[in-house]
Amino acid sequence: MHRIPEILQKNSIAGIAIVGAAGEFIDVNDKFCQILGYEKSHLLKLTFQEITHPEDLAPDVNSYRRVMAGELPGYTMRKRYKAGDGRAEPVRTTLLVKGYYNKDGSFAYFVSQIVEASDSGITETEDRQIEAIEDGLKHGQFELHYQPIVSAVSRETVAYEGLARWNHPQKGLVYPGDFLPLLKLAGKTHQLCHVVIKIAAQDQPKLGKKVAININPITIGLPDWESWATHINDGTYIEILESEPTSDFAQSRLQALRSRDIEIALDDFGTGYANYTRIGLVDILKIDASLVRDIDTDTTAFTRCASIVQLAHGMMSPEKPRGLKTVAEGVETQGQLEALNDMHCDYGQGYLFDKPMPLSHWMK
Repeated sequence: MHRIPEILQKNSIAGIAIVGAAGEFIDVNDKFCQILGYEKSHLLKLTFQEITHPEDLAPDVNSYRRVMAGELPGYTMRKRYKAGDGRAEPVRTTLLVKGYYNKDGSFAYFVSQIVEASDSGITETEDRQIEAIEDGLKHGQFELHYQPIVSAVSRETVAYEGLARWNHPQKGLVYPGDFLPLLKLAGKTHQLCHVVIKIAAQDQPKLGKKVAININPITIGLPDWESWATHINDGTYIEILESEPTSDFAQSRLQALRSRDIEIALDDFGTGYANYTRIGLVDILKIDASLVRDIDTDTTAFTRCASIVQLAHGMMSPEKPRGLKTVAEGVETQGQLEALNDMHCDYGQGYLFDKPMPLSHWMK
């Protein structure tokens, strides 16, 4: 009988379920129960069909049948579950599903992961705000502001990170903190990712340097990803957050990008749960600003940051004979830059060099 490893039962940041061919729950971890509001003993008597919102059942069943038939390795969908604790509103989730097979090729079981969830309904005010954001995405109100990534030694700009901004018709410039949480609540972050990919492809030749863009693994796992991936070339590289779970399916797509010489960076490194396997799938480690802040004044902070640089440079392979490249985020002082040079960090990014600015600023 298939079971979830003990370490994922108690400590996983994702809700995980093992589901049989008929839709029955074989095993679930604590996080899965917590998100949906069910006791484990109750869930193990149910099928996923019984707790899926009626409007989401048909596409879910259609996808899982295709996985069982071997037509798909897995799928990602935005799905609503009936809450088990009396809540009237459904639990809105983003679900990653992967099929597993026996040695003879017959279907064995699914592993389902809930990687985004909202435990409350969307209010009328939030719904209107989400509609406004979607309208802005459709009508070209979003743009990227670019912050330089520079050599820690020469201070030469080697790349830019593109950061999304919303030019609201009435409010002016709106920052991600005011629109990203709403898109996550609605399960629509992929819409922003698609716009970011398109803008970066248009702007990169004008900047003349590589452009880094943030794409969440959920978007990479969606069925339409391949059509969007064609807009990404070797002048662009992808940043994914260390704290965001990445399915095997999404990881295979990231590997496909790397086979096209498109680099992958692990963003905000040092704050999440990356393991050696995941680190081995990327080309760049971006050290989180919280770990850089005190490196010129605190020995412990310096040692912690230096150990990440040493780890990255030690991840050597035939494709990466010098290991992974390192970028320190949030560099604000000359003292921090000198400390980064002492530990042989490759690049820096932060207000010491420049703040994020629109494309027109860099075209002067």
